[in-house]
Amino acid sequence: MDGANGSVVIVRGPGEEILMLLNNRNPQKWNLPGGGIDLGELPVDAGARELAQETGIVIAMVDLMRVGGFVFRERYGIVYLYEYRPCFSGTLPNHSCDEVAERQWMSIEKILGLSRGETYPAQQVLIAHYSQWVQRGRGET
Repeated sequence: MDGANGSVVIVRGPGEEILMLLNNRNPQKWNLPGGGIDLGELPVDAGARELAQETGIVIAMVDLMRVGGFVFRERYGIVYLYEYRPCFSGTLPNHSCDEVAERQWMSIEKILGLSRGETYPAQQVLIAHYSQWVQRGRGET
């Protein structure tokens, strides 16, 4: 996603945990599902597409709630963050993706406690913003 705008999806599971993906690159690091936005694609569509590609979870864009857009300058551009709160037990679809080595449910505290060797700081910034958004009532007025 270097230099391009992207969409990232927070999937909330059982016990309010968040789905994290261990990428298949070197070095392997934990990430939220997401990726770059294709030319002409809406950010919400990119979020739904990336979620399906990386996890096998197929949803409509109306299933995503926008948390916000965050500017990460040259490295990532603008990253659009969405929340998906599925109505399932937490059992993920049997799905394989060349980009993903492992999938795991993690608490917000665990994600924020990961070292730079385990995740990218931008992922933790997004999780911290998300946590504040939830504490403020998830955008409800």
